[in-house]
Amino acid sequence: MTTAILFFLLKKIKTFTERCAIFQSMDNASWHKRKTTHWHNRQPMYLPPYSPDLNPIERIWLTMKARGFNNPVCKNEKKLLERLHQPILDVIDNPEKTQQTTAVGTLF
Repeated sequence: MTTAILFFLLKKIKTFTERCAIFQSMDNASWHKRKTTHWHNRQPMYLPPYSPDLNPIERIWLTMKARGFNNPVCKNEKKLLERLHQPILDVIDNPEKTQQTTAVGTLF
């Protein structure tokens, strides 16, 4: 994710969450810590360095990799995209399972 995308998402999400205080966990990527970042009503909470097991998106990638990318060999871009299709849809179409995957404590 780039700084521009982060700023765009923060601005868009603000309209849906103006009355809430939100704690947002994230890794220590440099664009998360820029002084020009306006967090609106969010309070950033940074994960400790080198702790991908605590980062929810890393857990989703791990699950997707296990479901569809375990040692893939794709002869062309079309085959690769076909291989990507189902694991991505699994995450989107199963929000409860995705939420369970990202919940802290599920790997411990």
